[in-house]
Order: sequence, then structure tokens, then C-alpha cells
Amino acid sequence: MINYEQMTPEQQQVWDKINEMMDVSYGCAESFVAAVGEHLWGDVDDSIKMISTGFSGGVGGTHEELCGGVSGAAIIIGLLYGRTTNDEALMIRCKRLIAAQRDRFIEEFGTTVCQELRDAQFGADEENPCSAMIAPAAFILLDILEEEKQREKNSIKEKVTTPVTKFLPLEEFIIKHSKDDQQSLLKQLEQNDLPHGYRSWIGEKLSILGDQRPGVGLTVEGSPDIFWLDVKSGNVKIERAGQFEVEEFYLAKYPVTNQQFSSFIKDQDGYKNPDWWLGLAVDDQSKMDPGEQRFQNFNNPRDNVSWYDAVAFCRWLTEGIKKQKSPQKDIQEIRKRIVDEDWEIRLPTEWEWQLAATGGNPENKFPWGLEWDDSKAHTKHNQLNQSMAVGMYPAGISQIGALDMSGNVWEWCLNSYESPEDINLKRSDRRVLRGGSWYHWGSYAHTDMRSRYFPDHRYNAGGFRLACGKPLP
Repeated sequence: MINYEQMTPEQQQVWDKINEMMDVSYGCAESFVAAVGEHLWGDVDDSIKMISTGFSGGVGGTHEELCGGVSGAAIIIGLLYGRTTNDEALMIRCKRLIAAQRDRFIEEFGTTVCQELRDAQFGADEENPCSAMIAPAAFILLDILEEEKQREKNSIKEKVTTPVTKFLPLEEFIIKHSKDDQQSLLKQLEQNDLPHGYRSWIGEKLSILGDQRPGVGLTVEGSPDIFWLDVKSGNVKIERAGQFEVEEFYLAKYPVTNQQFSSFIKDQDGYKNPDWWLGLAVDDQSKMDPGEQRFQNFNNPRDNVSWYDAVAFCRWLTEGIKKQKSPQKDIQEIRKRIVDEDWEIRLPTEWEWQLAATGGNPENKFPWGLEWDDSKAHTKHNQLNQSMAVGMYPAGISQIGALDMSGNVWEWCLNSYESPEDINLKRSDRRVLRGGSWYHWGSYAHTDMRSRYFPDHRYNAGGFRLACGKPLP
């Protein structure tokens, strides 16, 4: 880390201001934002310091969060462009700018030190890693600010303009397309700049029509119709967990939908069959009383589902597949693997999930590539405050063909969060969630972003996706 004596006078000024702020009990994010702000403009009021807390959730992965300070600094970029503190939606782009620069912070500090900073959270003394890192992070931020200002100046000089596609007002769009069939509606989704509210309405309309997309509803036999994707073997690095070898497996194209999970609840041999809950540290009430779906369209991802619920569903479906007589080639292949090779339907491990999300390319910070793109995922950026039908962002498809791996709902993974290599189903500690959701910013939707919750937790922004593979030890 840089020594005080090695700092430029400008850097020393930022350093002194950060420590002054921390000495009067500001948290790291607030101190970072306030110090850089005062350096640039001479003063930052309390509203700026408070708003920074709302942006302190990180920039794409626990190891990169820098105690929220870097993410909170999006407010400073917002101010740089003359935006007001009340216009949160316009500041979303600012946060993405910080997220796009994440590797610069990692290169400077390393993942371990970044995690130590995040864990520290608060502190006002020289021994706290906050004091040792917030200021150097501020120096990088100042460089980013200057670079972004220069890019905007160059863009204006070059008179670069982006064509804007004009859409009818939503009310008129609904009237015009209210009698469209499914294929016509799906065709509308191919317009990358189609507004989010229009996508949400199309999902609702498909639900009313009886969404016939493979992998969304039920088979003619009334069991979940899963569209399976073949994922080839590979190697995955999980932050703070190590390298994992992944054998070939199958992954569902979509998260499990409301209709698919409801078939489990309604089946006499389904949710209330004690066999599906054997060995799970789940209380009796949870085994009898599933969570209530928050967003009711049958093609929305199932929400309010615990990790235990998901494991029980997988066990039920594994046994159900053995009895199916479907002529569908993919179902026959899955059935053959299950019957002849003892494969099972289960939750993916997070290394399987990450391999599928990136297509095996660690440079894919999102399923579609390196850069964040609002038009390819359903997150809080969209300001709809609810989930939507699965697969409404076809441009967000991963290299293996999976949809909604960024946004819509968080997806449970099989393994423990604290001990990632442990997949013991009897454990009651926190399990991994991946992919982000409609409730969280796009900065949570990175392919390497690890979240976690206790396995009995039900949450209206949480669901799950199926895998099918060899039984894990």
C-alpha cells in the first residue's frame, strides 16, 4: 500500500479527509464518498452521505465490494454529471461505471485484502484496513472520474449519437398487440431496446394464452416440462474457495416456474410425501406448508421457495422421470441417464452454475459477455418491483443457451456458503445463491457474485434452477 510520505499533496488531502470523516463515526462508504466529494467540490451534505449507504452493496462480487465504498462512490460520479441526489434512477448508470472498473481495484489490492476491507465495515484507526485502503481506492476513483470526463468530451466533439428506436406508448402497444399469438409476441422480445414494462406485459399475456414454450409449463402427463441443456466439462475458479473440476451435466434453460412447482404441491405423492424430506434439517411445519407464490403468473419463476423446498422438488422429479413414457428425445436421454447411470435431478453446485453462466469463459462477467447491459436482464434497474415471466430477455442468453442467469430471481445452489466444497444435505448452515434478482441492482448479477442464506429462508426474489448429473459424494 502507498505510504503517506509517498502521496502527492492532492492524495494526502483525500487521505486526511477520509480519516477525519471516519474519526467522527462515518462508515467507510460514507467517508469515502464524502471525502472524495469534498475534495472535488468543497462540501457534501448529509443527504449525500446517507444515500451512499444505499449504494454500498458492492460492485459485482464479495471480494470486490471494497466495503461498499467504491459502489457508494457512484454518487460522486452522479454529482459530476450534475444529477440530483433524488434522481436515483439516473444514478444507476453511475454505479455501473464503477462496476465496469472493478478489475482495476482488484489488480491494485488483490482479492484477499479487498475481502478484509469488506469484513471490517467500520473503523477510524490506522490499524483498520479501512484506513489503509479507502484512500488508495479514492485515488483510483479520481482517475476514473477524469477519464470519464475526457471520454464524454471526446464523444461530444465527435458528435457520436445512438439511434433511438421509437415505441408506441405502452397503452397503445397493448391495444395493438392484444390479439397477437404467441409467436408474434415472442418476436417483439427480439428488439433489444424494447422497454422493460413491455416485456413484462408480454410475459403476462403469454401466461393468459397458456405459454407453450418448451421448458416453461407441463408435459401432456402433467409433470414439469424441463428444457435440458448439455453443459460440457470444465474448470471453474470460485472466489475464496478454489478451483473446481466440473464433469458434464445438464442444466435447465429456465428457472423452475410457478406452474411447474405447483404441480409438485398438487401431486398426492408430491410436497407432503415425507420421503422427499428425509435427512433434511427442516421443521415439520415447513414440510406441510409451502411458501405462497408472490407473483402469480404461471410462467413466472417460482418464488418464496426455500432450499429445502427445492431439494424435495428435485427428489420428487427424479422419481417421476423414471416413470415417464414421453417420446421427447431430451426426456428420454435424461431418463436413460437416471435409470441406467444413477444420475439424479438436483440443484447445481455453484461451480456448475458458474460454468453454465459463463460458458466456460471466465471473462464473461455476465452470461452475454464482459459489460453490463440493461436490455439483457431483469434487475432493479428496470424499476418494475416484481419478477416477470421467464425468458423475456432472449438477448441475455448464455453461451450454453440458458436464460435468466442474471436477474429475475436468485437461484439456490447445492453447496454450503462457508464451506463451498461441502454438499452434505444434512447441514443446516447457509447455502449459496447465484444470479441476482429483480429486487437487486445489476451489480449483483455478475456470474461470480456469491450470495447466501439459511436453507429454510423463503424470499419473493428467490427461486431455483434444476441440474441433472452424477450423484455427488
